[in-house]
Amino acid sequence: ALITGLSHLILTADTRIYRKFIEDCTNTARICPAMMGHLPTYDINIDADYSALIPLFLLEYYNYTADAAFLAEHLPTAEGIWAYYSGFLNEDGLLARIRHMPKVPQEVNILLVDWPQNLRDGYDNDAAFDSVCTPVNMLFYGFLKTLSALYGIVGDRERAAELEIQYTAMGNALI
Repeated sequence: ALITGLSHLILTADTRIYRKFIEDCTNTARICPAMMGHLPTYDINIDADYSALIPLFLLEYYNYTADAAFLAEHLPTAEGIWAYYSGFLNEDGLLARIRHMPKVPQEVNILLVDWPQNLRDGYDNDAAFDSVCTPVNMLFYGFLKTLSALYGIVGDRERAAELEIQYTAMGNALI
C-alpha cells in the first residue's frame, strides 16, 4: 500500500487511496499504539521499521494536499508510536532491546533488516535484537525529525522544538 498508494498519488493526483492507507495505518493504534506492520489484515505483526514511517506518510500526503487538519488529526497516532518505542531508550538515547507488547507473540520479529544475509557485511540481526539496532534507530531519527516538521506545519512550535532536541540527541548518539 505504501508504494502503490504513493505511486497512485504521484501519477494521478488522486489522494483517496493514499489517505485511506494512512487512515488504515493509524486505525491500528486501537490494537497496538506501535501500529500494525501489515494491514488491513488479521496478522498481528508489528515492525518497528514500519511504525517509524508514519510521519513520512503524513508529510507526503500534506505535500500533495496542504491539508493541515488531516495532519493534526493523525499526529496523536504518531505520538502514541513514539510513546511506545521511547520506553526502549537506553542511557545513550538510542532504542535498544525493543520488544512487542504482551498481547503480540514475542517470537514474531519486531526488527526488519531488509537486505540479504550475504549483503549485510557481517551485520548480526540476532545480536541487534538484544542490543541497539542501528537501522531502526536511524529510522526513528527520521521519525522524530519529520514529526518535528509536521508540528511546525500545524503551528505547534513548542512541540516541534522539543522533538528537535530529541532527534538531535539521537543523531549525535548514532554518530
